[in-house]
Amino acid sequence: MFLDALFKKKETNNIICAEGLMDYIVLDIETTGFSAQNDDIIEIAMIKFENGEHTSSYKTFINPCCRIPERITELTGICDTDVIEAPTIRNVIRDIASFMEDFIIVGHNVTFDLSFIQIAYYKSLKMEKSFQYVDTLSIARNVFPEYVSHKLEFLKEKLNIAEGISHRAMNDVLCTNRLLNSCLSRISFPLESMIETYHYKKPKSKRTFEKVSPTMMKPVSTDFNLAHSLYDKKIVFTGSCINSRECLMQMALDIGALVRTSVSSKTDYLVVGEQDIALVGDDGLSSKEEKAYALNESGKGNVQIINETTFLNLINENIQEV
Repeated sequence: MFLDALFKKKETNNIICAEGLMDYIVLDIETTGFSAQNDDIIEIAMIKFENGEHTSSYKTFINPCCRIPERITELTGICDTDVIEAPTIRNVIRDIASFMEDFIIVGHNVTFDLSFIQIAYYKSLKMEKSFQYVDTLSIARNVFPEYVSHKLEFLKEKLNIAEGISHRAMNDVLCTNRLLNSCLSRISFPLESMIETYHYKKPKSKRTFEKVSPTMMKPVSTDFNLAHSLYDKKIVFTGSCINSRECLMQMALDIGALVRTSVSSKTDYLVVGEQDIALVGDDGLSSKEEKAYALNESGKGNVQIINETTFLNLINENIQEV
């Protein structure tokens, strides 16, 4: 299908569509950093067009299971409290995949966004997904060669297409769609010639978890509350949590718990964080989780398997009772 330079504009739900355009989705994400291999999505937004009509939208915060760097909070305004109750990427990736289907993806420097989405597809769904896309950055460079910059933040002011604050996913999606329409009114070649394919690239294993040895750590004070429910309990940690592994270990040590590096029949608690599918396999369970379940099922152990939030609640509830 060839897309001509002339488009009859119409407005639906205050979102300008280009009549005659193919079905497409405008995408933007915010992340903890700039490496799809080592960083994580913290917000995603998409708007879907079918036959030039805005038919649906999708947006959500995403819990990256790590602290959001201060520089990212300064850039986006997104902080840890915004994402602490949000779903993880593994919780929402099927919804994202269902929404995206096989639509052409439009975005500004969109290969950046697609690199994160592609890794999420593989890590969570074992899906080797490629995408067709249109990059408004490339189009803008062709349409406005005289501009000193083609960053979205510059273009939205230059073309008067601003929508709210920058570096928030839905605001940038709306700006990108306006930029697309602004460019379409100026080009003299079919947009189809700008459609490219972002091919599947199998990601390397993500980050490894922190190598922190509890034998090298000590409690801040040995004046423990012996009535604390975690006192003298053997605790093991697995996976990536919001707080660093070292921080969680220190919390446990400070209330008199015994932190161990491996699960045994004597383990009382296994605190489970987000697992990397590329590291742990298709079942999503680490070797520590598998051993804990095996011990419990055989009757040789009574390991309570909890998440980070439950662990922190146990610590805080007991502290408040003192």
